[in-house]
Amino acid sequence: MRPHLLAAVLALSVVSSAAHAQPQTRRVYSAPWAPSESTVREADRAVARREILPAARRLWSRAPGCSETFRVIGAADGAFTGRGLAQRAVLYRFCEAGRDQARGGVAIVEAGRMVAHVTIEHATPDALQTGPDVDENGVGELVLVDSLRENGVITADVALVQLEPGGVRSFGAITVYDENFGTDQPMHREMASILTATPGPTPVFELETYIFREGMRARWVGLDRPHRVTLAQGRATYRRVR
Repeated sequence: MRPHLLAAVLALSVVSSAAHAQPQTRRVYSAPWAPSESTVREADRAVARREILPAARRLWSRAPGCSETFRVIGAADGAFTGRGLAQRAVLYRFCEAGRDQARGGVAIVEAGRMVAHVTIEHATPDALQTGPDVDENGVGELVLVDSLRENGVITADVALVQLEPGGVRSFGAITVYDENFGTDQPMHREMASILTATPGPTPVFELETYIFREGMRARWVGLDRPHRVTLAQGRATYRRVR
């Protein structure tokens, strides 16, 4: 092979290898196209009554203002405590005690038994998905969606949480949805975002936002291009009790 041709081939190989080595962006949550169907199975309710409810009663049966209204809210498959495990995360609420004062948590179930348990306070998540392993340690995160309706405005935050040995790592939370159709404001609009992450030990998060205004033909129109964001550590507290 001629020297200049060999050099060109080697240069192309280096560029190709570098491009291949770049981490791929992973979708954490998509508010515009979030699933609306229930993720709860009858098996989730059965294991919740058998495994989760007794533990929740031990934690909160005497908590002030906490009258038992136990229910399973959401569930998702994944490996949450170790690489390659077949597990089910079950989001539940034990009682309501005022705005953002519910008692509940997420139980990790494996082979029909609860193997881990995280309590949640100062937040009332109403949906759960499996995260895409944003720090590439082989363990999926818990993507917790917390919606709030106030004065005709609906907002939703997404929090990203991961179980660690003996504890919980919170990556933080960010608002991904905001609509004012229940208000008397002159312009009704709905905004929804897609949260993505470039994986790594310290993942980089980006947000892309879409909008829908009253009278628009398209359901969603791009408002913001993907831009880097920082997830905030809010009021929610997560505690691993098992």
